[in-house]
Amino acid sequence: MGLHKLFIEPGLPWTLGLTNWKVDLIDVDGTTSMVDLTAQTGISTYPNPFTEGVTVRNSNGTPVRMVLYDPQGKLVHDRIMSGGSFIDLSEHSSGTYRAFFWKDGNRIFSTTMIKQ
Repeated sequence: MGLHKLFIEPGLPWTLGLTNWKVDLIDVDGTTSMVDLTAQTGISTYPNPFTEGVTVRNSNGTPVRMVLYDPQGKLVHDRIMSGGSFIDLSEHSSGTYRAFFWKDGNRIFSTTMIKQ
């Protein structure tokens, strides 16, 4: 638990979506628990595991950026949202997805989601 520093090397394929924000050093929350994510940020994602897609809700209305990568590391979703939305992943392959939630410009929360 606690905050840690994550160094991003611009230009790596998996960081291209992040480098648009011109961030080289970010604070990373040490948890990936969905319960902790909701408690700390007001963000909830469900269901997990999922088959068709996931619903993301932001209960406090503060803009949050969600970046989602598929099992091969390909960017499949990158959007700023304030309320809630459904992300349709029905056309994507099964496996482990990584979701990153940006809040307050420099803080990232991450979690793993499983598509069956």
